[in-house]
Amino acid sequence: MTYYDIVMLGGMVEELEVLHKGYGPAVRIALEKLQFNDPRAFDEIYQPKFTKEARFYHAFLVSGSSLACVDSRNAKMQKDILRPLFSKKAILKLENAMQRGASYTPSKWSVIC
Repeated sequence: MTYYDIVMLGGMVEELEVLHKGYGPAVRIALEKLQFNDPRAFDEIYQPKFTKEARFYHAFLVSGSSLACVDSRNAKMQKDILRPLFSKKAILKLENAMQRGASYTPSKWSVIC
């Protein structure tokens, strides 16, 4: 990209047209940069509509659970509901309970069991 900006004095747009004609709607133009000339190609790469194979999830016997969810939209909704429970703030709220639980050392277990 910089080559076209400096050496070729801005011929990148024309070169992109040539590259897309030769390689299709998605072209890598830098190490971590793709260039698209068709929005459908972007959706195909970055927003796949992936549905899991339902027969692999029958073993959980609970339809609609987060483990047995095969539809990506439903899985995202469930993930969004659970996400706050695993935030740093939520984990820090449980720190005292974790400390109390950790205080039960193996020497105290013999009294409990």
